[in-house]
Amino acid sequence: MRRYSAIVNCLLKANDIWRVTNNKKKLAKNLILLGTYYTVANGDIKTAYAFLKEALKIKDEISDSENIHELYTNLIQKANSEKDFVSADRFIMEARSRLGNTKDVFSLGRLTDAEGQVLMSKKKYAEAREKFQESVNHFNQDQNIIFKSYSLLNLSECLKAMGWYDLALKNALLSYTISNTLSWNDVKKSS
Repeated sequence: MRRYSAIVNCLLKANDIWRVTNNKKKLAKNLILLGTYYTVANGDIKTAYAFLKEALKIKDEISDSENIHELYTNLIQKANSEKDFVSADRFIMEARSRLGNTKDVFSLGRLTDAEGQVLMSKKKYAEAREKFQESVNHFNQDQNIIFKSYSLLNLSECLKAMGWYDLALKNALLSYTISNTLSWNDVKKSS
């Protein structure tokens, strides 16, 4: 139903339960979800960023790498939103190191898209364009198609910043078509 404030309230309650029961694995997983939805629910990037940093600390403490790509993707995006490029670059390096030679296209696509966002914020449009195109290529499988629409939208924004309006429009239309087909209204509206 995409009721983000309700999601956040449930996750905050779950946090309390995982802390009391000392279930660090579930607490870390929950903190990642909080970091993902907290900003969407109320626009508070700093608190979301703090949840994600705590999740990383716990995952390192218990040597848990489950969904580590998603945690790093969120950390990179939050650091980028805060214009904390030093941390964003550090998180990119750590994520690349932890993912190693993975063949998981979803993980690679999410990380590559986040790298593109950082490069775009730094106004390194040519490099950002390459990352977004690489991300789109990772998401060419059916189960990842909605993420392809995100990467196409980011690619479109990058191309627009470069002054390549026809190509930007073409990618925005592709993003719109995918998101409209899947009723993914956030991306559809932005596209």
